[in-house]
Amino acid sequence: LCAAGVNFVITVPGADDVMLNYQSLSHHDAVFARETLGRPPAPEFEAWLRDVRITDAQGRLTSATGELPPALAAATRLLPGRAA
Repeated sequence: LCAAGVNFVITVPGADDVMLNYQSLSHHDAVFARETLGRPPAPEFEAWLRDVRITDAQGRLTSATGELPPALAAATRLLPGRAA
């Protein structure tokens, strides 16, 4: 969606319905898409994320949000600019 130019998505974690084959986007999906495509959040949202310490000065998720599951942490290390 992001590569096609979509600039707004709604994320609702835990709203999946496996029986109906319906899957929603989670908050981490939006973060992953922005990091993968090198796109920052809207300036006012970026400022809010920093103010409430969800992200650091470089725009990365902070440890204050909790530790990522091991498989996700390993996958994020593959992103450009991340330590191996």
